[in-house]
Amino acid sequence: MARNSSQFDCSRCPWGQHCDHDRAWPGSRGPAPYAQWVVTHRGRTVVESRTCLLPMLDPEYIGLVDLHHHYQSHVLPFAGGVLEQPAFYLDAMMLITNAIGEAPDDR
Repeated sequence: MARNSSQFDCSRCPWGQHCDHDRAWPGSRGPAPYAQWVVTHRGRTVVESRTCLLPMLDPEYIGLVDLHHHYQSHVLPFAGGVLEQPAFYLDAMMLITNAIGEAPDDR
C-alpha cells in the first residue's frame, strides 16, 4: 500500500463522510454544508466542492498523491534537479502540498 493511501481510506475519513451528492457512495452523508475542498492554482480557484474528491479521481491522479511523500522527501522522479522535472508534476505537487496545508485540523 502506498504511503499516502491512508489519506483516502474512506473507513477512516477525517472530513465527515461527505462523499457525493446523491449518497450513492457507501457511508456517504451527502454534501457538506460548506466548501470542503477548495483547490487553487496560481491564485485562481480551480475546484471547489462540498463532496470528497476521491470518487472523481482516476488512478493517475491518485498516483500523484502517492508520489507526494517522495516529493516531500526531496526524491524526484526524473534525473536532475527541480528544473528538470515536468511542469505537470511540479504543479501537481504544489496543489497537493497546498491542499494538505489547508485541510482541517480536527482529524
